[in-house]
Amino acid sequence: MPTLPVPTSSSTETPPRSFDFKKTLELNFPGAYPCDAFVDFSQFRLHPFGMNQKNSIACVSVCRDEIATPHS
Repeated sequence: MPTLPVPTSSSTETPPRSFDFKKTLELNFPGAYPCDAFVDFSQFRLHPFGMNQKNSIACVSVCRDEIATPHS
């Protein structure tokens, strides 16, 4: 994964410096994988059932409550 440049934003939620996406993902969400990996794996697993790029749309959705609720 590429190292992302410092974003230009006034948001208080923006990281204060560059960060390595893969390292940050693993640190905060152990075992999670990027969206591209989800799409690739889904395509591999669903192809035997006749699903392909011509007749399917890959969608990823995250509920705000799932990412904004603190975990204990």
